[in-house]
Amino acid sequence: MDILLAAQDTLTGPLRRLIERDLPEARVLVAAPADFATMVGDRRWALVVVCDDVLNRLGRDARASLPEESLVLVPDVAPGDPVPAAEEIAGRVLAAASGTPTPAVTTRRAEEALQRFIATHRESPPVMREILRLFAEEAPQRLRSIDEGLSTPGSASTDCTAVADCTAVADCTAVADYAAVAKAAHSLANTCGTLHCTVAVDEARALEAAARKERPESCLLHAARLVPIVSALVETVRAHLAHTCCDESDG
Repeated sequence: MDILLAAQDTLTGPLRRLIERDLPEARVLVAAPADFATMVGDRRWALVVVCDDVLNRLGRDARASLPEESLVLVPDVAPGDPVPAAEEIAGRVLAAASGTPTPAVTTRRAEEALQRFIATHRESPPVMREILRLFAEEAPQRLRSIDEGLSTPGSASTDCTAVADCTAVADCTAVADYAAVAKAAHSLANTCGTLHCTVAVDEARALEAAARKERPESCLLHAARLVPIVSALVETVRAHLAHTCCDESDG
């Protein structure tokens, strides 16, 4: 995830450190005001974190071409301690980064991953079915481990799929079991990799890294992205197994 940052000098350092803390997989590139126009058009940025003064230097057409959902505007900050303002802005960056794909897109990605897996193992149907059977059985257990691990001690379990706005998890200042979350995420990264689901692999690895660094907000963010795609993959695999089982019975 590439993030372009163009803010006041006093904010840039603290803000960059906070973003990299909360989004360990992010690569934050800092743009000087004079270089912003060139850098913002250089690539497709996941997020552009920019103050109004710098943004206004862009031409009207260039500014209009920036997707609104990828912009995080930085307000002017009065002289003094920049950390409180940086923390508030970093929270908005984290929330902006937490967008998850629609169910239709998630289902399509799961189906495409399964087709890639089938194409790779077409010559070994028994092996393919056993791998899929194990995934359909074990992946939900890993998701439950993540859900239970992300529940704060003494609280009800956390609904990972409902966590979209990470600013709403202020009560989650601790995670019940970071080690369990990291272990389950590591397992899912391996099994989803076997099924050629790169989106799930990326999120599982990011969740594992966040858990090992004991970052609760980042854990919730990546769990909110990981759970839907793994759940869709489980359902897609189960449907495929049921269909092929029926075909074999008919044969």
